[in-house]
Amino acid sequence: MFQHHGFTAEDTAALMGAHTVSQQDFTFASEIGVAQDTTPNVWDNQYYNDTLDGSAPFSFPSDVNLSNQTSVGPYYKSFGQNKTQWEASFAAA
Repeated sequence: MFQHHGFTAEDTAALMGAHTVSQQDFTFASEIGVAQDTTPNVWDNQYYNDTLDGSAPFSFPSDVNLSNQTSVGPYYKSFGQNKTQWEASFAAA
């Protein structure tokens, strides 16, 4: 869907990083308000590491699928290791 709208794999991965400050409120009623990384409300790159290693308090299945995809997944790894790179890619996207 992102590609159809002109986003690259890097753009898609970068934009998913906004989940670092989000919480799930609608998909699973039993987990309303659960954060998507272990540093809730902090603008950082922890979302990528927590999604990749399965330690996120909550992960959307689509986020996990993206992190495992051959074109998007490498950016998850790279952004998890380099916040500056992620922020630059996020701003560009």
